[in-house]
Amino acid sequence: MATPPANLSNVTGPLLLGYLLNYGLYGVLSVQTYIYYTAFPKDPKAFQYLVYGVYLVETMQTVMITYDAFQQFAYGFADPAALDRINLIWFDCCLIDGLVAFLVQTYFAYRIYTLSKSKALSGIIFFMAFTQFSGAIATGILAKIVSAFSKLRARCFIAACFWLGGSAAVDITIAVSMIYILSQYDTSFKETQDLVRRLIRLTMETGSLTAAIAIIDLVLFLVYPLQDYHITPALALAKFYSNSLLVVFNSRVRIPGGRGNESMPASKGAVGWSNNRGRSSITGPSIRFDVEESVWTDPIPLESFGKSTRDGHGI
Repeated sequence: MATPPANLSNVTGPLLLGYLLNYGLYGVLSVQTYIYYTAFPKDPKAFQYLVYGVYLVETMQTVMITYDAFQQFAYGFADPAALDRINLIWFDCCLIDGLVAFLVQTYFAYRIYTLSKSKALSGIIFFMAFTQFSGAIATGILAKIVSAFSKLRARCFIAACFWLGGSAAVDITIAVSMIYILSQYDTSFKETQDLVRRLIRLTMETGSLTAAIAIIDLVLFLVYPLQDYHITPALALAKFYSNSLLVVFNSRVRIPGGRGNESMPASKGAVGWSNNRGRSSITGPSIRFDVEESVWTDPIPLESFGKSTRDGHGI
């Protein structure tokens, strides 16, 4: 049995913050998934399977994390040794984090191929994503074997570096590639220019966020070998990836007159989404859904960006 740490707050604090952050981000993900379900029923089936599949995996992770929390803070109350047990974290943290990151990164590799037609670039990104997933699997297996946080770093050092370092490297590569590819498009259409600018901003925000979380996790793992500070970002890493994916899909929702949609005038006293393919519509004295459809010819493939088209498909 491992010796309990002298300062239990160094163990309970990171675990508690990680659990709370995971729950909070799961709530955000649930809202985003509902918005996607309502607004884009005509999306290609492959994209719908991706969104709903990721949400189901995240739901399973939250359920398993609840079990871990009960084992440590309820059933293991007043038992310091219980805080050192890994329980199901080897699976719900390591394996699921790696799986969700792999799915999201593979989707972005597909988008990059659609935009650039570069098999080499998309292939490199896919290989890097698979490498980090392999590192996550190895970390999870080793964590299952040692079954104690106090022994984790000594056994999982190399695997964790491949996992977290690989995740950050893939995210940075995706962000740089997307920004470069999008910046090469030269179009005179204002709406297309707005779309490109919005996509560049989204790419920078989502890519830098997930990369930053992975780097923070890795740094804490390396700098504080005797503490469990790294468990906080690790417990929330998958939720950051899944929310980033939904942000990209739901970026097609347009609010007339809203920020970033200056070219779309808003009716006085009305708020709505400029998508008429949703599953339901809401009417009332102060809410109206406005529909605006345009057809133009432009060299930039809007469907690759997630722009809704006349046949109801997007992305």
